[in-house]
Amino acid sequence: MKSLALLALEALIVGVILVLVFMFVRRFTGGTIPAVFVSGAVFHLMCEATGLNAWYARTYFSRSSITP
Repeated sequence: MKSLALLALEALIVGVILVLVFMFVRRFTGGTIPAVFVSGAVFHLMCEATGLNAWYARTYFSRSSITP
């Protein structure tokens, strides 16, 4: 299991990036709810396209006893 400090760091990094994406997307959408949805979708697609999701899964599962 991950340490609380590592988990907090990961959450902080994801939160900061998501806020930046949200601030950009909000300029082009009509309201907060659509901006939150689009920001989450764009953030996920960015992580997938850059290979961040695959890297995270490999790294996390190689350190734990959980198998994907």
